[in-house]
Amino acid sequence: MKIKQGKKRNRGIGKEEETLRGQTRAESFYRFSRLAIFPVITFALLALLPALAGAQTRRLVVLKVDGLPHDTVERFVRERNPRTGKSQLPWMEHVFYQRGSRLENFYTRGISLSGPSWAILDTGQHAQIKGNVEFDRLTMHTYDYLNFIPYWIAYAGQVRVDMPGTEIMDEMGTPLLMDAYPYDERYMSFQLYQRGARWTTLERGLKNRFTTRSPRELVDEWTMGIDGRNIVLDQLERELLEKLNNPRIRYLDYYTT
Repeated sequence: MKIKQGKKRNRGIGKEEETLRGQTRAESFYRFSRLAIFPVITFALLALLPALAGAQTRRLVVLKVDGLPHDTVERFVRERNPRTGKSQLPWMEHVFYQRGSRLENFYTRGISLSGPSWAILDTGQHAQIKGNVEFDRLTMHTYDYLNFIPYWIAYAGQVRVDMPGTEIMDEMGTPLLMDAYPYDERYMSFQLYQRGARWTTLERGLKNRFTTRSPRELVDEWTMGIDGRNIVLDQLERELLEKLNNPRIRYLDYYTT
């Protein structure tokens, strides 16, 4: 009886060993299967990334406002989108209103820093331009990043193609946001970091200014002074709305102050 019990005990141990060995082989195969399939899944995901990225964003429209009043930002942050229920400016609300800080009003005696600020916004990189105007002691040359008039004169004389700030970014190899899109698929307004100029915008702006007003309105405007700034801004707004109807244009921006 003892021998039989021993044999039974030995047989039980053998079955347990076989079971353990089977489990070990199954676990080893499972681990191997996971290791073998991981590169396949990774390769498939990498192969699909360009298609997924292209399917996510079809068009980018950027509204650039230099010196936007606080009450305007406040109004759009508080306003709810009826479709989503979120703020009309969801990231402004999330970053500054819910998790950050803001000033309703403040006084500053410092100079404007539009040049460096837009350099950061248009490139997403640290500011390489430190002021609106810079002076190079080595070359004795002044870089004025805000003055449009010398740029237009130089552009008319085929001396310069891009705004001074844009040329500096090109020298440093720092691309602008608009550079992510081909030339024929983007529309950009007149701005500090501008590529090229369009005489047709000025031409169409002047034509619309005189053809959409009565003679009396033109005389009154001539007496009070012609607002040349609005001539350009109004035309840029019309062109933006026109380009929005063109599906081939995937990047559009509108700059105003």
